[in-house]
Amino acid sequence: MGVNTGRVTWLTISVGCALGALGGLGQIGGAQGVADALGVNAIAVSCDVTQRADIDALVAATVAQFGRLDIVVNNAGWTHKNQPLLDVDEATFDRVYNINVKSIFHMTHAVELGPDKIRVNAICPVMGATGLLESFMGMPDTPENRQKFIATIPLGRLSEPKDIARAAVYLGSDDAEFISGVEFPVDGARTV
Repeated sequence: MGVNTGRVTWLTISVGCALGALGGLGQIGGAQGVADALGVNAIAVSCDVTQRADIDALVAATVAQFGRLDIVVNNAGWTHKNQPLLDVDEATFDRVYNINVKSIFHMTHAVELGPDKIRVNAICPVMGATGLLESFMGMPDTPENRQKFIATIPLGRLSEPKDIARAAVYLGSDDAEFISGVEFPVDGARTV
């Protein structure tokens, strides 16, 4: 979990949730800083989302601190340099898969979701200015290259942490109580 991811989680908590746990992989300092700013409403827990034991520890710490778990935002993500798939080595593919897919399996392992009224949705944001931007673009992060990509987004900008946070808050709210199993684009109309 990087700085922007921590900020997304913080924004999610601050705009719609009372309590939260921030997991950080190798950057616990950023998550701890956000948790400290929120005071008693948040905790920071080191968590490698590719490891089931770490996910279990994150859930246990959250329940121990707050008594229950109401909303889970699995905001972990990774990519490889934008390139032909045949140029991606197996170790890189495994890392992308383990962070982007296996982490979701760990988070929902052995849970019957629908009958328990647990809703699962995917937030699909357009690229944002994160440490992975250059990898997603597949070219150097220059103002000219950013502008080429931004030109493909009808609303004319990259995503910001607040965009994803607001979508997460909405999907976790009672207003979305009958929304489950959807891919929720937060992309400035890029996929229209």
